[in-house]
Amino acid sequence: MFRELIRRRIIAVLVGCISLAAASLFAVVPANAQERSAVSAKPSVAQLEALQSNLDQYAGTEATVGLSWGVDPATRTVVISVPKGDNDAATRAFLRRARQMNDNIRIERVARAPQLFLGPGDAIYTGGGRCSAALIATDGVSNYVVTAGHCTNIGTSWTTGSGETIGTTYLSSFPGNDYGFIRVTNLSLPLTNGSITTIGNPPANSSVQKVGSTTGLTSGTLIGYGRTVNYAEGTVFDLIETNVCVQPGDSGGLLFQGDMGIGITSGGTVGGCGPGFQSFFQPLSELFGSAASAAQKAGPQLHLVK
Repeated sequence: MFRELIRRRIIAVLVGCISLAAASLFAVVPANAQERSAVSAKPSVAQLEALQSNLDQYAGTEATVGLSWGVDPATRTVVISVPKGDNDAATRAFLRRARQMNDNIRIERVARAPQLFLGPGDAIYTGGGRCSAALIATDGVSNYVVTAGHCTNIGTSWTTGSGETIGTTYLSSFPGNDYGFIRVTNLSLPLTNGSITTIGNPPANSSVQKVGSTTGLTSGTLIGYGRTVNYAEGTVFDLIETNVCVQPGDSGGLLFQGDMGIGITSGGTVGGCGPGFQSFFQPLSELFGSAASAAQKAGPQLHLVK
């Protein structure tokens, strides 16, 4: 009887061990690296920004001319935009290196490389080139036309489309940034900001508009902030990306939402504004008010002309 009791207890222990082993064998585990990635937490925006900083070390190199990149919070990836026709050895090598950096880098093909905008037409002129004005600002002493830095880089004296004197280039920041100030020396020139009374940064996916001297008033969606854009003329950091139509001559024009100024037209896809179009803008918040960065402090302390 005692032996029978011991035998039953041993059997019970063995059955329990077998059950635990079976449970561990049938536990849900990712079958491969892709599934492991799916069940792990998505990277934070801060981690993605750090990843973008790693890419920025290649900005301005031969391999990255025509490319742009930035954080996409919606997909929790860093998106590298590559022109469809850009398949040279240097670009392919950069993209291989980028893929090896992190699984959260996503590469997309776009129609064309972004270009800076400067062309013939009716707006603000210097030395045969044309750009557009974004806003009128003041430091309390002088008034300034705010425009793109790649525009103020090319000339000193500026006139209106009707030939009236505006003034002279006061400060130009390009590449790195893309903004410039023209000091107004014609005191009889009428100045206005129209309905714009404030500066801000609406969230991604907001509806926005742009006004420029080539395409006039156009509308679209703000895609995101913090884009690195590698123009042939130099790299610009921390730009706003949209799908709002802009074309040569719109450079320096205003991106806005209602009474809020958002950005200065920098560049985009030349040759049309169809599907996959990209446009880029210098944030005005870097230049105005309490959100202004150290970049502003190198120039006049600006406020909007009321």
